[in-house]
Amino acid sequence: MLKVGIVGLGEMGKNHLRVLKDLRGVSVVGVVDPVEKNIDIQMSIEKLISLNPDYCVISVPTKFHLDVTLQLIEAGIHFLIEKPMSIDSMSATTIISESERCNVKGAVGYIERSNSAMIKAKDLLNQDFLGKVIQISTRRRGPNPMRIKDVGVLKDLATHDFDSIIWLTEMKFKSIYASSYSKDINGNEDLISCVGKLEGMINATCNVDWITPTKIREVHILGENGALQIDTLNSDLIHFNSAEITSTDRFISHLRGRAQGDITNIAFPKREALFTEHENFRDYINGESVEIATLREALQVIKVAEAATLSCAENKLVYL
Repeated sequence: MLKVGIVGLGEMGKNHLRVLKDLRGVSVVGVVDPVEKNIDIQMSIEKLISLNPDYCVISVPTKFHLDVTLQLIEAGIHFLIEKPMSIDSMSATTIISESERCNVKGAVGYIERSNSAMIKAKDLLNQDFLGKVIQISTRRRGPNPMRIKDVGVLKDLATHDFDSIIWLTEMKFKSIYASSYSKDINGNEDLISCVGKLEGMINATCNVDWITPTKIREVHILGENGALQIDTLNSDLIHFNSAEITSTDRFISHLRGRAQGDITNIAFPKREALFTEHENFRDYINGESVEIATLREALQVIKVAEAATLSCAENKLVYL
Protein backbone atom coordinates (compact mmCIF):
# COMPACT_ATOMS: atom_id res chain seq x y z
CA MET A 1 0.00 0.00 0.00
CA LEU A 2 1.58 3.27 -1.17
CA LYS A 3 1.15 6.32 1.06
CA VAL A 4 0.12 9.42 -0.93
CA GLY A 5 -0.17 13.11 -0.10
CA ILE A 6 -1.76 15.98 -1.99
CA VAL A 7 -0.35 19.51 -2.02
CA GLY A 8 -3.00 21.92 -3.29
CA LEU A 9 -6.72 21.28 -3.01
CA GLY A 10 -8.24 23.57 -5.61
CA GLU A 11 -10.59 22.23 -8.26
CA MET A 12 -8.02 19.87 -9.75
CA GLY A 13 -6.68 18.85 -6.34
CA LYS A 14 -10.17 17.79 -5.26
CA ASN A 15 -10.44 15.63 -8.38
CA HIS A 16 -7.11 14.01 -7.52
CA LEU A 17 -8.35 13.33 -3.99
CA ARG A 18 -11.59 11.77 -5.28
CA VAL A 19 -9.74 9.42 -7.62
CA LEU A 20 -7.03 8.49 -5.12
CA LYS A 21 -9.65 7.50 -2.54
CA ASP A 22 -10.91 4.85 -5.00
CA LEU A 23 -7.53 3.76 -6.37
CA ARG A 24 -6.43 0.28 -5.35
CA GLY A 25 -3.01 0.05 -3.73
CA VAL A 26 -2.78 3.60 -2.36
CA SER A 27 -3.81 5.39 0.81
CA VAL A 28 -4.11 9.18 1.14
CA VAL A 29 -2.31 10.17 4.34
CA GLY A 30 -2.52 13.97 4.18
CA VAL A 31 -3.58 17.08 2.30
CA VAL A 32 -1.88 20.48 2.30
CA ASP A 33 -3.85 23.59 1.38
CA PRO A 34 -3.78 27.01 3.07
CA VAL A 35 -7.42 27.74 2.16
CA GLU A 36 -9.33 24.46 2.40
CA LYS A 37 -10.23 23.71 6.02
CA ASN A 38 -13.14 21.29 5.74
CA ILE A 39 -11.09 18.11 5.54
CA ASP A 40 -9.86 15.97 8.41
CA ILE A 41 -6.45 15.16 6.92
CA GLN A 42 -5.46 18.80 6.36
CA MET A 43 -1.94 19.61 7.57
CA SER A 44 1.23 21.61 6.84
CA ILE A 45 3.67 20.46 4.20
CA GLU A 46 6.25 19.85 6.96
CA LYS A 47 3.81 17.54 8.73
CA LEU A 48 3.03 15.74 5.48
CA ILE A 49 6.72 15.20 4.75
CA SER A 50 7.22 13.84 8.28
CA LEU A 51 4.70 11.06 7.47
CA ASN A 52 7.10 9.79 4.75
CA PRO A 53 4.61 9.44 1.89
CA ASP A 54 5.79 7.37 -1.07
CA TYR A 55 4.67 10.12 -3.43
CA CYS A 56 2.72 13.37 -3.53
CA VAL A 57 0.45 15.02 -6.08
CA ILE A 58 1.31 18.69 -6.61
CA SER A 59 -1.64 20.81 -7.76
CA VAL A 60 -0.81 24.27 -6.43
CA PRO A 61 -0.65 27.29 -8.78
CA THR A 62 2.19 27.03 -11.30
CA LYS A 63 4.32 29.76 -9.70
CA PHE A 64 4.66 27.59 -6.56
CA HIS A 65 5.63 24.37 -8.37
CA LEU A 66 9.39 24.84 -8.01
CA ASP A 67 9.42 25.51 -4.25
CA VAL A 68 7.01 22.69 -3.40
CA THR A 69 8.72 20.17 -5.67
CA LEU A 70 12.18 20.93 -4.29
CA GLN A 71 10.93 20.37 -0.73
CA LEU A 72 9.61 16.96 -1.71
CA ILE A 73 12.72 16.03 -3.68
CA GLU A 74 14.97 16.95 -0.74
CA ALA A 75 12.89 14.58 1.41
CA GLY A 76 13.17 11.79 -1.17
CA ILE A 77 9.46 11.84 -2.04
CA HIS A 78 8.35 11.00 -5.59
CA PHE A 79 5.86 13.38 -7.21
CA LEU A 80 3.16 13.76 -9.85
CA ILE A 81 2.95 17.45 -10.71
CA GLU A 82 0.16 19.21 -12.57
CA LYS A 83 1.03 20.77 -15.92
CA PRO A 84 2.91 22.84 -16.81
CA MET A 85 5.81 21.47 -14.80
CA SER A 86 6.97 24.94 -13.82
CA ILE A 87 6.69 28.61 -14.70
CA ASP A 88 9.68 28.57 -17.10
CA SER A 89 12.33 26.29 -18.57
CA MET A 90 15.00 27.42 -16.11
CA SER A 91 13.02 26.32 -13.05
CA ALA A 92 11.88 23.17 -14.87
CA THR A 93 15.51 22.29 -15.56
CA THR A 94 16.25 22.74 -11.85
CA ILE A 95 13.47 20.30 -10.97
CA ILE A 96 14.90 17.74 -13.39
CA SER A 97 18.49 18.07 -12.20
CA GLU A 98 17.52 17.86 -8.53
CA SER A 99 15.22 14.88 -9.00
CA GLU A 100 17.95 13.02 -10.88
CA ARG A 101 20.54 13.94 -8.24
CA CYS A 102 18.32 12.60 -5.45
CA ASN A 103 17.04 9.60 -7.47
CA VAL A 104 13.43 10.79 -7.09
CA LYS A 105 10.81 9.82 -9.67
CA GLY A 106 8.58 12.49 -11.17
CA ALA A 107 5.95 12.83 -13.89
CA VAL A 108 3.67 15.59 -15.16
CA GLY A 109 -0.12 15.43 -15.34
CA TYR A 110 -0.79 15.83 -19.05
CA ILE A 111 -4.17 14.16 -18.71
CA GLU A 112 -5.01 14.08 -22.42
CA ARG A 113 -2.48 11.26 -22.80
CA SER A 114 -4.80 9.17 -20.60
CA ASN A 115 -7.96 10.00 -22.55
CA SER A 116 -9.32 6.76 -24.05
CA ALA A 117 -9.84 8.31 -27.50
CA MET A 118 -6.29 9.67 -27.54
CA ILE A 119 -4.88 6.30 -26.48
CA LYS A 120 -6.81 4.57 -29.27
CA ALA A 121 -5.68 7.16 -31.83
CA LYS A 122 -2.05 6.76 -30.72
CA ASP A 123 -2.36 2.99 -31.09
CA LEU A 124 -3.74 3.40 -34.64
CA LEU A 125 -0.95 5.80 -35.60
CA ASN A 126 1.62 3.32 -34.32
CA GLN A 127 0.04 0.78 -36.70
CA ASP A 128 0.53 3.21 -39.61
CA PHE A 129 -3.27 3.47 -39.89
CA LEU A 130 -3.17 6.83 -41.72
CA GLY A 131 0.12 6.34 -43.50
CA LYS A 132 2.39 9.38 -43.33
CA VAL A 133 0.96 12.09 -41.07
CA ILE A 134 0.73 15.40 -42.93
CA GLN A 135 -0.92 17.72 -40.41
CA ILE A 136 -2.17 17.72 -36.84
CA SER A 137 -4.43 20.51 -35.59
CA THR A 138 -6.12 21.22 -32.27
CA ARG A 139 -8.97 23.36 -31.02
CA ARG A 140 -9.21 23.96 -27.28
CA ARG A 141 -11.84 26.60 -26.63
CA GLY A 142 -14.25 27.51 -23.87
CA PRO A 143 -15.27 30.08 -21.27
CA ASN A 144 -12.80 31.48 -18.76
CA PRO A 145 -12.39 29.02 -15.85
CA MET A 146 -11.84 31.98 -13.47
CA ARG A 147 -9.81 29.74 -11.14
CA ILE A 148 -6.63 30.39 -13.17
CA LYS A 149 -4.96 33.60 -12.06
CA ASP A 150 -1.20 33.23 -12.43
CA VAL A 151 -0.81 32.25 -16.11
CA GLY A 152 -2.57 32.89 -19.41
CA VAL A 153 -4.20 30.55 -21.85
CA LEU A 154 -0.83 29.63 -23.38
CA LYS A 155 0.60 27.88 -20.32
CA ASP A 156 -2.72 26.77 -18.86
CA LEU A 157 -4.29 25.24 -21.98
CA ALA A 158 -2.02 25.35 -25.04
CA THR A 159 0.61 23.28 -23.22
CA HIS A 160 -1.90 20.39 -23.27
CA ASP A 161 -2.00 20.63 -27.05
CA PHE A 162 1.75 20.99 -27.49
CA ASP A 163 2.24 17.84 -25.43
CA SER A 164 -0.51 15.96 -27.30
CA ILE A 165 0.97 16.88 -30.68
CA ILE A 166 4.47 15.78 -29.69
CA TRP A 167 3.17 12.58 -28.05
CA LEU A 168 0.86 11.54 -30.90
CA THR A 169 3.37 12.17 -33.70
CA GLU A 170 6.53 11.33 -31.74
CA MET A 171 8.04 14.40 -33.40
CA LYS A 172 9.38 17.59 -31.81
CA PHE A 173 8.60 21.16 -32.83
CA LYS A 174 11.23 22.73 -35.08
CA SER A 175 9.60 26.16 -35.38
CA ILE A 176 6.50 28.07 -34.30
CA TYR A 177 4.70 31.30 -35.12
CA ALA A 178 2.05 32.56 -32.70
CA SER A 179 -0.38 35.44 -32.33
CA SER A 180 -2.29 36.27 -29.15
CA TYR A 181 -5.10 38.49 -27.85
CA SER A 182 -5.73 39.81 -24.33
CA LYS A 183 -8.99 41.37 -23.21
CA ASP A 184 -7.02 43.29 -20.58
CA ILE A 185 -4.02 45.02 -22.17
CA ASN A 186 -1.99 44.46 -19.00
CA GLY A 187 -3.21 40.90 -18.40
CA ASN A 188 -2.24 37.43 -19.57
CA GLU A 189 -3.32 36.29 -23.03
CA ASP A 190 -6.92 35.04 -23.38
CA LEU A 191 -6.51 33.65 -26.90
CA ILE A 192 -3.61 32.29 -28.89
CA SER A 193 -3.23 30.86 -32.40
CA CYS A 194 -0.10 28.91 -33.29
CA VAL A 195 1.30 27.48 -36.51
CA GLY A 196 4.24 25.12 -36.16
CA LYS A 197 6.47 22.81 -38.12
CA LEU A 198 7.44 19.47 -36.63
CA GLU A 199 10.21 17.05 -37.48
CA GLY A 200 9.23 14.95 -40.48
CA MET A 201 7.80 18.06 -42.15
CA ILE A 202 4.49 17.70 -40.26
CA ASN A 203 2.39 20.85 -40.03
CA ALA A 204 0.80 21.69 -36.67
CA THR A 205 -1.81 24.29 -35.73
CA CYS A 206 -3.31 25.15 -32.34
CA ASN A 207 -6.23 27.48 -31.65
CA VAL A 208 -6.80 28.01 -27.95
CA ASP A 209 -8.87 30.46 -25.92
CA TRP A 210 -11.03 30.91 -22.86
CA ILE A 211 -13.37 33.42 -24.52
CA THR A 212 -15.56 31.07 -26.58
CA PRO A 213 -18.93 30.54 -24.81
CA THR A 214 -19.01 26.80 -25.58
CA LYS A 215 -16.41 24.20 -24.65
CA ILE A 216 -14.51 22.49 -27.50
CA ARG A 217 -11.68 19.96 -27.21
CA GLU A 218 -10.71 18.53 -30.59
CA VAL A 219 -7.66 17.06 -32.30
CA HIS A 220 -7.60 16.45 -36.07
CA ILE A 221 -4.92 14.26 -37.63
CA LEU A 222 -4.59 14.24 -41.41
CA GLY A 223 -2.62 11.49 -43.11
CA GLU A 224 -2.05 10.19 -46.60
CA ASN A 225 -4.76 7.55 -46.10
CA GLY A 226 -7.47 9.58 -44.39
CA ALA A 227 -8.05 11.49 -41.17
CA LEU A 228 -8.85 10.96 -37.49
CA GLN A 229 -11.00 13.36 -35.46
CA ILE A 230 -10.68 13.14 -31.68
CA ASP A 231 -13.21 14.72 -29.31
CA THR A 232 -11.60 14.45 -25.89
CA LEU A 233 -14.61 15.90 -24.07
CA ASN A 234 -16.72 12.89 -25.05
CA SER A 235 -13.80 10.56 -25.71
CA ASP A 236 -14.99 9.99 -29.29
CA LEU A 237 -12.85 9.00 -32.25
CA ILE A 238 -14.03 9.25 -35.87
CA HIS A 239 -12.16 7.93 -38.89
CA PHE A 240 -12.64 9.56 -42.29
CA ASN A 241 -11.36 7.22 -44.97
CA SER A 242 -9.75 8.65 -48.09
CA ALA A 243 -12.26 9.47 -50.83
CA GLU A 244 -12.94 6.40 -52.96
CA ILE A 245 -16.61 6.38 -54.03
CA THR A 246 -17.63 8.80 -56.81
CA SER A 247 -20.94 10.66 -56.58
CA THR A 248 -22.72 11.63 -59.81
CA ASP A 249 -25.49 13.53 -58.01
CA ARG A 250 -24.47 17.11 -58.78
CA PHE A 251 -26.35 18.54 -55.78
CA ILE A 252 -24.63 16.20 -53.30
CA SER A 253 -21.23 16.50 -54.98
CA HIS A 254 -21.54 20.30 -54.84
CA LEU A 255 -21.79 20.08 -51.05
CA ARG A 256 -19.56 17.10 -50.27
CA GLY A 257 -17.23 16.83 -53.24
CA ARG A 258 -17.20 14.40 -56.14
CA ALA A 259 -15.75 11.53 -54.13
CA GLN A 260 -16.33 10.30 -50.60
CA GLY A 261 -14.91 7.64 -48.26
CA ASP A 262 -16.38 5.72 -45.36
CA ILE A 263 -16.90 7.56 -42.06
CA THR A 264 -16.55 5.34 -38.98
CA ASN A 265 -17.21 6.16 -35.34
CA ILE A 266 -14.62 3.86 -33.79
CA ALA A 267 -15.74 1.91 -30.71
CA PHE A 268 -13.39 1.18 -27.79
CA PRO A 269 -13.57 0.92 -23.97
CA LYS A 270 -13.79 4.31 -22.24
CA ARG A 271 -12.41 5.05 -18.79
CA GLU A 272 -11.99 8.24 -16.77
CA ALA A 273 -8.71 9.79 -17.91
CA LEU A 274 -7.64 10.94 -14.44
CA PHE A 275 -8.13 7.44 -13.05
CA THR A 276 -5.94 6.01 -15.83
CA GLU A 277 -3.31 8.68 -15.16
CA HIS A 278 -3.17 7.74 -11.48
CA GLU A 279 -3.08 4.02 -12.21
CA ASN A 280 -0.11 4.58 -14.50
CA PHE A 281 1.76 6.73 -11.99
CA ARG A 282 1.12 4.22 -9.17
CA ASP A 283 2.50 1.45 -11.38
CA TYR A 284 5.45 3.67 -12.39
CA ILE A 285 6.36 4.15 -8.73
CA ASN A 286 6.14 0.37 -8.32
CA GLY A 287 8.72 -0.07 -11.08
CA GLU A 288 6.47 -1.02 -13.99
CA SER A 289 6.90 0.24 -17.56
CA VAL A 290 3.82 2.39 -18.21
CA GLU A 291 2.77 5.53 -20.09
CA ILE A 292 3.69 8.73 -18.21
CA ALA A 293 4.63 12.25 -19.24
CA THR A 294 8.28 12.41 -18.20
CA LEU A 295 9.92 15.50 -16.76
CA ARG A 296 12.12 15.89 -19.84
CA GLU A 297 9.11 15.65 -22.14
CA ALA A 298 7.39 18.31 -20.05
CA LEU A 299 10.48 20.54 -20.34
CA GLN A 300 10.21 20.31 -24.13
CA VAL A 301 6.59 21.53 -23.88
CA ILE A 302 7.64 24.53 -21.79
CA LYS A 303 10.28 25.42 -24.38
CA VAL A 304 7.62 25.37 -27.12
CA ALA A 305 5.44 27.65 -24.96
CA GLU A 306 8.36 30.04 -24.41
CA ALA A 307 9.03 30.10 -28.16
CA ALA A 308 5.35 30.92 -28.75
CA THR A 309 5.56 33.73 -26.18
CA LEU A 310 8.61 35.17 -27.96
CA SER A 311 6.85 34.87 -31.31
CA CYS A 312 3.86 36.83 -30.00
CA ALA A 313 6.08 39.53 -28.50
CA GLU A 314 8.28 40.02 -31.57
CA ASN A 315 5.83 39.00 -34.31
CA LYS A 316 8.23 36.56 -35.89
CA LEU A 317 8.83 32.89 -36.60
CA VAL A 318 10.86 31.31 -33.79
CA TYR A 319 13.06 28.25 -34.25
CA LEU A 320 13.56 25.74 -31.46
